[in-house]
Amino acid sequence: TVTVRDLFYNVPARLKFMRGARTENGHVMQLLQRYAIGYPSVRFNLIIDEHIALQTSGSGNLATTLAELYRVPLEEMLYAIDVHTAHCNIHGYIGNRVLAQSNRQYVMLFVNGRWVQSRPLQEALEQGYRSLLPKGKHPLLVLFLDVPPEEVDANVHPAKIEVRLVHEDEIVASLTNVVKEVLEQSPALPESVQFPGPVLANQRRLPGPRRRGLRVSESSEGYKAENAPPGTAEVIAQLQPLAQLQQAVILCEAPDGSLYLVDQHRAHERVIYEHLRRTYAGMQQNEATQTEAHLLLEPAIVEMKRYQADLLEQRLPMLHGLGIECERFGGRSFLIRSVPGGSDGEGMEQLVSHLQELAEVAAEDSNDWEDQLLVRLSCRSAMRRGRVLGSGEQTTLLKALANVSAPAVCPHGSPILLHYSRTFLIDKFDW
Repeated sequence: TVTVRDLFYNVPARLKFMRGARTENGHVMQLLQRYAIGYPSVRFNLIIDEHIALQTSGSGNLATTLAELYRVPLEEMLYAIDVHTAHCNIHGYIGNRVLAQSNRQYVMLFVNGRWVQSRPLQEALEQGYRSLLPKGKHPLLVLFLDVPPEEVDANVHPAKIEVRLVHEDEIVASLTNVVKEVLEQSPALPESVQFPGPVLANQRRLPGPRRRGLRVSESSEGYKAENAPPGTAEVIAQLQPLAQLQQAVILCEAPDGSLYLVDQHRAHERVIYEHLRRTYAGMQQNEATQTEAHLLLEPAIVEMKRYQADLLEQRLPMLHGLGIECERFGGRSFLIRSVPGGSDGEGMEQLVSHLQELAEVAAEDSNDWEDQLLVRLSCRSAMRRGRVLGSGEQTTLLKALANVSAPAVCPHGSPILLHYSRTFLIDKFDW
């Protein structure tokens, strides 16, 4: 037991420049949370001003410890990770996308049991989830790296919070792949609004996502992290479409009796995006790949800024491979004669009406302009919400979605699927 009283009784000068009690208590809480997560088999109790601020049971189960710390039923929203590579072992949990937050406070990385802040490793984690969550969102992510001690240099920072690794490049690639593979295949779950147990004084809940419309909670019984649903691609391939809701969402039944809601616009957007990405990858490898082009009845003229015009002219071969036949028309003007084919009439109209926007994206002076262009092209070409789909069209879309690499999330990072488990349905309808 560690008890702290009158910490600065003999150094009043330091006390004068400390921040407010609430801020300092928050720092203490954050430190104890890291210890509790790093050592789930140890029971922690933090008492501030005679109130219990933090309490864990010391059960030894990391998922249980996370649920106790953040006071939300996390067990049914966690995906377990256990990967063995040539240079390290990676294990821990990634939270479902509905737990994504607007700060990095809940992204934690431990190397050989020690919490660390390593820029290369943090960037590797972000690279894994950046394109799979909405912009500015970060997941609940707790990962442990077990690395041979002789391959770790912990004497980089006086507080030992930074490390250097002998095989850092290989470990960075492994971290990125692990995070990406989990989030690509994880559907969103119903949002939970019921919090178990008493709320402890000064203990912060994990902020819940704000959603419009239906708000439900699902019991964790019968739906633990180790019993997570199978890979999304396998599930989608077996879904049976039931109906269309508000001409925007396809209601589907899975073989296990669970219910899936599929956003038709985002699903079609993902299918188009991956087709364009494969085409672009083939172009980079000098393969004879090209997207089908749709000739415009009347060519469109777009006006660019001077620096944009020079960049766009350099990138015309790439646009041609994607089905956009574009040529310089004198000065800062460009003539667009065709757009990528494959979309229906409504999607084609949307694409044509945004040619100026697409040209500006293609002329951006950034490192990821290619991917941003593919995202915009897929978004503008995809079917819109409000379109009535027959049962055959619904089935065709689901089959196409089952064949993509990331069927759970659209190119912008928003969820495509919402999953209501059979356990949830039985519980709510009292079957």
